[in-house]
Amino acid sequence: MDFIDVHYPHLLSLYHEIYVQHNQTYWDQLQQEIETYAQEQQVCATVFFGKESAFAPGEPEDSSAPNVPDPDPMQPSLF
Repeated sequence: MDFIDVHYPHLLSLYHEIYVQHNQTYWDQLQQEIETYAQEQQVCATVFFGKESAFAPGEPEDSSAPNVPDPDPMQPSLF
């Protein structure tokens, strides 16, 4: 946070909320903004951060998630 304090002092309180207090509000708002933009542009988008995908380092992923095989790289994709 020292780097932020020196170079971006106007963002220090936001970084403190996100990384020290673990406030999820910023990520929730950003996810909503991305999803809204994707719908407006009529594009498929997946957000890979937020409550459902945020795991602490070393924390195992959710074992209740369905086991879906990776797509075959030789098959054509719509995306």
